[in-house]
Amino acid sequence: MTKTNRCFQARQPVAILLAGVILAGPGAGISAAAGKFTPSCARLDLKAYAVIEERGETSAAPATWLANAGLTYLQARLFCLSQDEENATLLYQRIIDGDLSLAAPQWTQ
Repeated sequence: MTKTNRCFQARQPVAILLAGVILAGPGAGISAAAGKFTPSCARLDLKAYAVIEERGETSAAPATWLANAGLTYLQARLFCLSQDEENATLLYQRIIDGDLSLAAPQWTQ
């Protein structure tokens, strides 16, 4: 297996995960009272998404960073949808800043 194939396979789950989020839409599984993005959340959501896409396309980040950035992105999105803009902003900003600690395993049970 070539290095390019390994990189693609490592990044493929992140792309699928992000595609699922986009297709599901911001209100999927959220009550009518919640589920709306503030303008600030929407702006950061788009920036963070662009950073993940850019780093995935240019191989500027290890696959572990991309995977954890994808999970962090989903958590930030959930915070936005539940009107917790403060925590969402913190998570989105870590992605936008390219926080290298995202490459370390973060999502344990």
